[in-house]
Amino acid sequence: MNNKRRKLLDNLIERLQKISEEIQSIKEEEEESFDSLPESMMYTEKGEKMESAIEALDDTERAIEEAVELIEQAQE
Repeated sequence: MNNKRRKLLDNLIERLQKISEEIQSIKEEEEESFDSLPESMMYTEKGEKMESAIEALDDTERAIEEAVELIEQAQE
């Protein structure tokens, strides 16, 4: 792979990492919001939706990390 394409991939990795950081921040806010719910509300539809959102954001973070790793492998 030539240097130009490596540089493009480096830029892509940086963007993905920034996106992952933003997702992590949103996930943390949602976790804090969920944790501040009264216990009785945690088991309602709203609480379950919040938990599902947290799990989906966590999965998204992992997927981005995996994508970064694969891009780095391509650069080798």
